[in-house]
Parts: sequence; C-alpha cells; structure tokens
Amino acid sequence: MVRTIFLAFAAAFLPFSATAQVPDTLGTGGPEELKIGFGAEVGLLRAENSQGEKENYFSAVLLPTFSKGMWTAGARIRLRLNEGGFREEDYDGFSDILSIARFVQYGEEPITDSPTSELYARFGALDYVRLGYGQLIGEYRNTLSADRPQIGIEGSRGVKGRMVSGMFSSLTRPGVFGARGSFWPYQQREGHQFQEALVGVTVAGDLSRDGQFVNPDAPGVPYVDVHGFQNPLVGIVPGESDGSLVMASVDVGMPLYLEQFDELIAYTELAKILGHGSGLSVGLNGTRLRKGILVETWLEQRLIGKEYLPNYFNSLYEAERIQTTEIDLGDGTTIPGFQTKRNRLAGQNKTLIGTFIAVEAEVKGKYRFRTSFEEIWNQPKGGWFHIDVRVRDPALPYEVRLMFDRVNVGQLEDIWSGPSGNGILRLDLAYAFWEQVLLGFRFRQSFEPVERLGRIVGQNKRTRIEPNFVIRL
Repeated sequence: MVRTIFLAFAAAFLPFSATAQVPDTLGTGGPEELKIGFGAEVGLLRAENSQGEKENYFSAVLLPTFSKGMWTAGARIRLRLNEGGFREEDYDGFSDILSIARFVQYGEEPITDSPTSELYARFGALDYVRLGYGQLIGEYRNTLSADRPQIGIEGSRGVKGRMVSGMFSSLTRPGVFGARGSFWPYQQREGHQFQEALVGVTVAGDLSRDGQFVNPDAPGVPYVDVHGFQNPLVGIVPGESDGSLVMASVDVGMPLYLEQFDELIAYTELAKILGHGSGLSVGLNGTRLRKGILVETWLEQRLIGKEYLPNYFNSLYEAERIQTTEIDLGDGTTIPGFQTKRNRLAGQNKTLIGTFIAVEAEVKGKYRFRTSFEEIWNQPKGGWFHIDVRVRDPALPYEVRLMFDRVNVGQLEDIWSGPSGNGILRLDLAYAFWEQVLLGFRFRQSFEPVERLGRIVGQNKRTRIEPNFVIRL
C-alpha cells in the first residue's frame, strides 16, 4: 500500500508543478510602500487559571501585519475575558510578553543554499525550518501550541562563495538549535564545470531537559514515574536522563547538467548522533524556473543505522519530544507511562532503508505548494506525510492556508485516518464578502504542553474552529 503513495506522488508531480505557495508574511514592497494587513480569531476558550482550575473565556486574538521594504512584522494580541475579568495568565511571564511579537522578519528566506543569498533573519514563530538537505533538521516548527507560542530565531547569509545559517527554537528556555556552513570551492572560477559544487557541515541538537529521559533497562520501552508502579523484571522502571542531544553531518554536492533543470545537484550526506548511531543519504535536488513559476524537487535514498532516526527534528518534534502513554502489564491492565523520542532513538536496534521525495513550487511569491513523503521500508508505520498550501493574492477574493502533517504512516489510509496523536491540521479559509473585508473560519489543531512540578511531561491535543476575520489595507 505504501507503494501506492509513491505512485500517487509521481502522478501528482506534473499538475502540481504549476501550483505554489505564499509565506505568512505579506511580502516586500517598494522602499516607501507600507502594507498593512489585519486578521482576528474570535471564539470561546476553556483554559486553566493560575490555580490550575479550568475556566471558560471569550477569546479574541488580534493579528495585525505590517510590511515595508525588506521588513515585515506581525503581532499577536490575546484578549481572554470572562465574568472575573481579563485572563492575567496570558501576560504574567517574560515569554508571554515576547509572544506579542508574532514575528519580525528581514528579507526573504532562501529556497536553497546559495553563496549569493541576501541577508535573511526572522524572530518569532518558525515555520518549517530546514538546514541543508534536512537530514538533521527538516520542516521543523518551533510552535505547535496555540496558547504557549515559542519565540525563536533563524537567519542566513551568503557571501564570497560561502553561506552560513542557523536557528534556535526558543529565546526563553533551552530547546532545539542548529547551525550550518556551506562552501563552494570553485565559485570564483567562472565557467568551471564544478562551479556549483558545494561542501556543507551541519550541527544540531536539543538542550531541553524534557526529552532527555530513556528507559535504562529496556531502551525504546516506555518508562514510568519514579513514584509510580515498577517491575524491573519486565523493564517497567523510571526513566533516566541521557544528557543533551547533539548531532552533526557532512555533505557534498556535485552539479549535473540536464536541460530540464536550471540546477541539478547530486549529493551525499553522512550524519552522526553523538553517543548513538549514524545514517547515510544519497539524493538529487533540482530546481527549474519558468514564467515566474519556481519548482524544486528532492529524491533521496537513506541507509539508517542502529540508534539513528533521519529528519530527527521534524514538523511534529515538539509533540514527539515527550508524550504520555499507557503501558500494558500483560494481564489486561495498563498503567500510565511516558515515551520520548530520545527513548525511541535508543531503542532503534536494526539497520533500515528509507526513501524521501518532495516537491515544492512557488508562483511570484503569492502562491506556494509543498508536499513530501518519507518511508522506511523495513519498519512498520515508518512513513511521514507533509503538505503545505498557501494562497494569498490581493487580486483574488479569497485566502487559503492548509498545513497537514502525519507521522507513523503505514497504509495509505493512515494519512487521513491515523491516530489523532500522530497528526496535526490547520485550515484557514476566508472570502471577500466586501471589497477589503474577508470572512471565513479557522480550523486549527494544536498540542498543548502538560506540566507537572514545573516540567513538561506530555501533550494534550486540542481542536478549535473559530471565525476568521481579515481586513486588507
């Protein structure tokens, strides 16, 4: 059945090559042109107060966006109100104050590594960060929570045959980090057959303590709380910290010349997770620009060693870092336990073969489409599906934003009917009922962190449907 998915990708490639996407931002205008957008989310919210008691609130979130020249900024102003007044917990911490700045961005994010890339920097919510070919950090999102958004930072710059890029998921707490340097050794030799050849080095990791725990007796098996039920004979023991996670990779890309592509790179990448295993990938990355339509494709084969997971920091990592689960005692009863991605990594005890395929298209910065699928062939439920569609064209009477991710895909139907905890969906629709006023709805799923004694021990998935109100100025 998984092969059906790849056939569907192949069949969908041609029609989707002319489709594309637009960023969250409004784009850049002329040096004196100021663009203003305004959105709002209105609805009812059930949230905990400072005493841990759940209360109902009327919720309004104001989302203004401003753009001028190379700068773009967006704010998030949360107003939650009930009979007791405004919800004070929305602004009782430094991170809450920072979260008012939804994002501040300078420049445009480069599609691929390039020694001629202009300066790009973004502060705030990070959507689908990819460093290099994505072996370590691929489509990572720093915020899966609607109520507790993270404030991160990312940036890149190319100059004189080199490019540096990096990211950090949160400025207020330890989290995911990544840095990459790329070098084009023959860039200055005009007309050289290897002018586009490049060498890259990537370093990434996670400094958060929340996801460091593993089962010391039976890696991969969920562990229990230190004060909970224990049975060392069957591996039911408390988790132990395995320290901060650090990984690194080296990649080499060589140009190929085909008239169907403006640029085609054959690459290989060797990655190592320190204290664990390693993986090797070989792939093709091609780009083509015709009549304002930019299309980029990836096809990659992977050799996955023991204690190694590719795309470790993916779109659902913030939910996979630590999760609550149920442990079967073998007699029909279960007890609460915990599972971390670090524990799954330690329990990955065989060599695997994987494939990754992706297509991304963009039309004049107003439409964007990206979809990808990863499959690990000799592991049950080893697939990961991703799609991102954005349409935001001032000439059109509507706006569309669709994001969907699903992990642990085994059969085709798992994409739309898999377990709730394996997927996340966002759908924003708005239509212009008046000239500059758009009305619609937002369907949004999120993973809200569960805390115990000041530490995150799991995630609760929530689904919200709220009115969507947009003003174009």
